[in-house]
Amino acid sequence: MSEEKEEKVELKDLAGDFSVLSNPVRLKLLMSVHEKGSCTLKELIDEAQRDESTVKRHVKELIEHGFLAKSNEKKPRYYITDKGVLAITFLRVKAEPTMMQRGADKRDIKLKSRGRGKLSTLLYNIKRITIRRAVFYSFSIGCAIMGLLGLLALSVELFYRILWLLMWLIIAYVFKVLAS
Repeated sequence: MSEEKEEKVELKDLAGDFSVLSNPVRLKLLMSVHEKGSCTLKELIDEAQRDESTVKRHVKELIEHGFLAKSNEKKPRYYITDKGVLAITFLRVKAEPTMMQRGADKRDIKLKSRGRGKLSTLLYNIKRITIRRAVFYSFSIGCAIMGLLGLLALSVELFYRILWLLMWLIIAYVFKVLAS
């Protein structure tokens, strides 16, 4: 029976932590402290663009739930705790599929966000893009080398050797553009 009570208490604490992190201002404050290492109250007020009482209230919530710690200096600084780092890591991992989809949208790649085959579809598209780039870059380098080797043909007039080089460099440039 005591294990059941402990589990309920843990779930209640976890729900409280999530409610603290659900506020965008508190999340912004936590991210700021994480990025800068430590912050004063003034820096947090500037970052949040809110009045002092609002920022103090949000910082107090973050401290009470163990996401931030406060130094005992004349001008106190706020530091992120291990729990705060874990929360930010969790939120970034949770947001990762959204960020990947945004990147894929820029390249016109369709990713399945739910259902079977999400990972295999993603890996296939990444491999296809990588192989395509590798092939075009290889062609580009090969064409540039062919052009340079043409310069070594001493039995051919200089004009034709330069023309040969320009032709292969143009082809190399086309392959480089196709790879991008």
